[in-house]
Amino acid sequence: MRIALFLLPLVACAAWAEAPKKPPKLFNAALPAYGARIGLVWGKNAGKNKLTPPESTFDGNAHTRCVLEGEPPYTFTVELLQRLPIEKVAFAHSDYATEHAPKGIVLELDDGTRIEHTLELKRPESRRIAWQELPVGRPARVVKITVTSNHVGKVNWGGLGEIAILTPADLDALLAVPGHDPDAPTFVRAPDFEPDKATRPSLPKTVPPGKFPCTLFDAEELDALRKAVKTQPRAKEPFDALLNVANGALGGALDFPDPAGTPAQLTDRRCPIAARHDRLSKACGSLAMAFALTGDPRYAGRTREILVGYAQRYAQYPEHKGVNRSDTGKVMAQRLSEAMWLIPLIRGYELVHDSDALSADDRRLIETGLIRPCIEFILRATVADRLAARQRENPNWRTADPPAPARRGPVGNWLNFYAAAAITAGAVLGDRDLVDLTVHDVKGYIRDGIGEDGLWGEGAIGYQMFALQALVIVLETAARQGHDLWGYRGCRVKMPFDSVLRFAYPDGTAPGINDSGRVRLGDWSTMVYDYAWLRYRDPAYAFLVNASPRQLHATEGVYYPTVVYDALPEPKSATYPSTVFRNTGYAILRDAGRYLLLDYGPHGGVHGHYDKLNLLLFAGGDELGGEPVMHRYEDPLHREWTIHTIAHNTLAVDARSQLACTGKLLAFEDAGPLKLMRAEAAAAYPGVLLDRTVVVLPDAVIDLFHGRSAHEHTWDRTLRFQGALDAIAEPQKATERLGDRDGYAHLKVAARAPVGKLWRGAWATKGGKLHAAVAATGSPEAILCVGPDADHIAIARAKGASANLATVLSLDAWGPPAESVALVETGDPLVAAVEMKKGDATTLLVVAHRAGRWQAAGWSSDARVLVAGHQGGKSQVLMAGGTHAERGPLKLRLDAPGNAFHADP
Repeated sequence: MRIALFLLPLVACAAWAEAPKKPPKLFNAALPAYGARIGLVWGKNAGKNKLTPPESTFDGNAHTRCVLEGEPPYTFTVELLQRLPIEKVAFAHSDYATEHAPKGIVLELDDGTRIEHTLELKRPESRRIAWQELPVGRPARVVKITVTSNHVGKVNWGGLGEIAILTPADLDALLAVPGHDPDAPTFVRAPDFEPDKATRPSLPKTVPPGKFPCTLFDAEELDALRKAVKTQPRAKEPFDALLNVANGALGGALDFPDPAGTPAQLTDRRCPIAARHDRLSKACGSLAMAFALTGDPRYAGRTREILVGYAQRYAQYPEHKGVNRSDTGKVMAQRLSEAMWLIPLIRGYELVHDSDALSADDRRLIETGLIRPCIEFILRATVADRLAARQRENPNWRTADPPAPARRGPVGNWLNFYAAAAITAGAVLGDRDLVDLTVHDVKGYIRDGIGEDGLWGEGAIGYQMFALQALVIVLETAARQGHDLWGYRGCRVKMPFDSVLRFAYPDGTAPGINDSGRVRLGDWSTMVYDYAWLRYRDPAYAFLVNASPRQLHATEGVYYPTVVYDALPEPKSATYPSTVFRNTGYAILRDAGRYLLLDYGPHGGVHGHYDKLNLLLFAGGDELGGEPVMHRYEDPLHREWTIHTIAHNTLAVDARSQLACTGKLLAFEDAGPLKLMRAEAAAAYPGVLLDRTVVVLPDAVIDLFHGRSAHEHTWDRTLRFQGALDAIAEPQKATERLGDRDGYAHLKVAARAPVGKLWRGAWATKGGKLHAAVAATGSPEAILCVGPDADHIAIARAKGASANLATVLSLDAWGPPAESVALVETGDPLVAAVEMKKGDATTLLVVAHRAGRWQAAGWSSDARVLVAGHQGGKSQVLMAGGTHAERGPLKLRLDAPGNAFHADP
């Protein structure tokens, strides 16, 4: 009791005492999500890993970091959202114990402040960041962090695991977008496509161990192919081409690059040294195929010379880095190229394995001096080590699915080429473990690389077709080795073959989104459909098998022969509806001759462009508004122009490119004569909302772009279409650069003009004149530019805390252009409306950026999107995301928010 009495006064005193103040919450202003822009420069003795961008050191995760090779110095420049009070800067080392860890640090602010600091070596434990803090106590807009020395590691690379620039400013409040509801409901009606659950693949026979050939065909299938090339009319040309290639490879000395000479791909993937290696590899595959079909021993003998020559030299080629700084190779400078070089050599060995050209010693040398060491180099481990690791993870791994990846993201297309090399190597070496390990890996690629919409996750159709070139080799080899990957997970691998057809333009090409050129169905890339047709017998594939070239010799990326030489019966031409590819985030509105794609989905990994809400247009028989020209990675224009926002038909803010982000599809409906889609991107720019609504009418496209923020911004809406723009009279005189970064440096200004109430321009496209009429809020300006590929570009620029930019597009073939386009005053900043007039026809588009009832132009509704057309006393109305829409006697009503269409009879 005494103790209790004694304690009471102390407790009371504690209650009377003033509670200590909590330290203010600090925000990491260096996060790109808070508007920070990160730059990196390095000295002559350093280099950066291509796959680890500077932003990796500013993402709150010390495990992901920007990897620097060689020796310091290197400098991060962090441009903050605005001038902010900086309380301190915190540093953390990565959790990779063997790599360099930065030691000497110099911190510089834009007011001239310079602070030198030494970091102790502190690694994270159990993924918990070990921060080391440096007090600052000064405001800054630009912060530079230079690493001057390292705690030396066992490997010649490393980097800071994390940097945080801490401010007491409330960045969440500063960047809140007025009126934005991130949880707003969506109103999307689009067909879902799934493989037919009744589909069962027709598989080839399993090849007994030790029998050859054993990958793309067995001895019986090879005999059938021999007969086909002699009897089928479609086979004559490819057979003649094969013999021409093989005969050309018979003469002269073999041109092996010297292992002690200049390595391949130092500055270009297609350098002369790489080209020499490629020629030998493809010659090997083609010579062996010629031997398999003719039995001519000269072809087998020359195949042997190439294989033995490389087997004698392979160990001597030094591992080296090249133009791809994130990887290494021996014959090449990256493992993708190494695998692509190896696959035809393995095929060559397989096809001459049983010939008199090879002795037992030759076979032993080729297997132990070339195929096995190359595969283990590509996979970065021996088969024994990989097998032991897999056994530790799961003793039943051969019959189990692979574990889910630790981090979700696109599966790199190049992994399929590693797998194609590995499984064919396993088959010809008789290495069952290598075959099974590869099959186990590829099950993961099929499960995780193919989205539920059927597209390869990188979102680039060219890379999807590239992945399939290798994947069919894996699937076919696996089948002949006793594994059914064609039927795995309900024939999931059928989906990328099907999705190409649903994704294609009306002319049989497909848009080249991200790092992909436009793909033409019926060229070399669709020769893979031979194998898809053989396994699934889907009549929809017949026209591609018939249209695609026939080929028997090896060319870049195509290491399999076409095997179907009959003319297949084709069903009537299929038509595909408007659709949404939900995983990759492509919304497509289409009719018989038009196709509009709105890109709202994930960034696309290493091949993504900063182009959220980009719009592609196909009409008049061609792509009128597509992606910018795809420049090779070695071309500076790729990183300086092609990937940037301003090069795409979307909206850039403050003359900067967007951040990598994922948008959200808010509405989608195809009601026949009226079609609409609407999407938003809330993370493309910190504190900024981008919202785009596209309406397709029989005679026009109405496109309303909305940008909103709590702060003033410059909004640049790109219009880049095919052909010459009539408003650019003398493009050769355009010399003024529009900016100095993020693609703007490659835009030369030809003219500037105030938009006033309306700006008009027309592009002379292959499909006729494409007319554009632009109306915008504020005091907009039209900036007419010439791009780096001589493309004529109009930029509608507006300024303010918000902007509405309305564009109406019309092609001559659709009828006359709009007579007037005007933004309609609604009295509500969160409700935007645009009206188009043509003759006696009027079309109104209203977009609500909030829930609830609104009134505009005589309409009363709660729809998120309303399209109302009137002509000759008749009305057509399409409502998305509403329960009612009323104007006079016309009334649409639903019991719950949704989509509805009305047309007067």
